Amino acid sequence: AGGAGSAIAYALAAGGVRSLDIVDVDRDRADALVKRLESQFPNCVFATASGKRAEVDMVVNASTVGMKPNQGMPGDIGPLSPNTLVADVVISERPTALVGHAIRCGCKWADGCDMHAGQVDALVEFFASTSHDSVTAAAAAA
Repeated sequence: AGGAGSAIAYALAAGGVRSLDIVDVDRDRADALVKRLESQFPNCVFATASGKRAEVDMVVNASTVGMKPNQGMPGDIGPLSPNTLVADVVISERPTALVGHAIRCGCKWADGCDMHAGQVDALVEFFASTSHDSVTAAAAAA
């Protein structure tokens, strides 16, 4: 429910997910994010998760867990269906524990390198399609 997690939650809700459970070690921060999301996206059901759910479509780690070698999982994920999409924002040379778990469960997954590449592509596209005058004007207005 920090910066990256909040941004991902907003993007998923804006993208039309039906429900979203927020998990954070700081329960108050998770509750606050749920309240902000509920006010913006009335067609989505939000909850602060207190434990793992029986079945989910997607698991996203937006925490720093996994940045250090052998750091373990970001939480009690439990077994995953091969239909579950797993995403981990951590950029690492080796699969994080979460990505390794996804691989063992036969899930599709994206890691921090995939997400970073997507951001680079989006930035290149943005600057390639924006005239220098409008970028300069936007920077001057900021």
